[in-house]
Amino acid sequence: MTDLRMEAGACDGAERDRGEAGPSSAIGSGHPNAIGSEAGKPDHRKPDHRKPDHRKAVAAARRQRMERRLVEAAIFVVAARGSEALSIDDIISEAGVARGTFYKYFVNVDQVLLEAKGMLGGEIMQLVLDSTPPVEDPAETMAHFILSFFATFRRYPLMGEFVACTGLAALDDPATLTAAEQFFDALEALLALGRAADRFIDMPPGIAFDFMRVGVVMSLRRSLAGHPPDDAETTAALLRLYGVPAQDAARLGNLEGRSLEAPQGGLIERSEKIRWSRPVGLGL
Repeated sequence: MTDLRMEAGACDGAERDRGEAGPSSAIGSGHPNAIGSEAGKPDHRKPDHRKPDHRKAVAAARRQRMERRLVEAAIFVVAARGSEALSIDDIISEAGVARGTFYKYFVNVDQVLLEAKGMLGGEIMQLVLDSTPPVEDPAETMAHFILSFFATFRRYPLMGEFVACTGLAALDDPATLTAAEQFFDALEALLALGRAADRFIDMPPGIAFDFMRVGVVMSLRRSLAGHPPDDAETTAALLRLYGVPAQDAARLGNLEGRSLEAPQGGLIERSEKIRWSRPVGLGL
């Protein structure tokens, strides 16, 4: 809606400009002889487009906060009740917003779940990246990384519900890829170290990244479906794909993965508290 006060101010300014120029003046403000545009003096009546638009920055920050609010609401609902019957009404009720607000940011529940998976996955990835012990052998570092992810995932199984309900299609979603950017960079650096040490074969990082994502996600989905955990076998198989000899890969796959602790106040820790308070019979 147009601000009438702004319009009035603009009109007053225009009247003042016309008065200063004189009734017979037809010189525009862009003309070198225009009032307020004398040589060496800026025309203060014109906006300075070189300055950043503060309103756009504020609007972008507001949008980011609301998106996160809706995603966190979905996570907390799933933590409390499970993912089977998650609805838009559940999300907007938890977030305390109107239905129209939801549709300004998301198309449907599936899109929110993908964002939630990326957000939770990003926290777990950051935990593992920050805690992976630096060892001399790049292949052993890789094994520690994979096994620690499995162990941490099982300590905080809410992530499993998002893997189960979003599936492998989420691997190509921008939200999930954004959450994995740091992991991709770390993997690329580790592969380079491994090639230099003659531990890994020469492989494009994108392919290595895809092998890792699909192998880990499918292992987690098998576990969620009730099959025995195959962390060691999956880790060994990935190492073999990267060029580690089979016997050595099997040894590294049987190393013990560290179960890492989520930081206090983080999204994982807060949602897990809600999950533990679930009534019996509502899933994980």
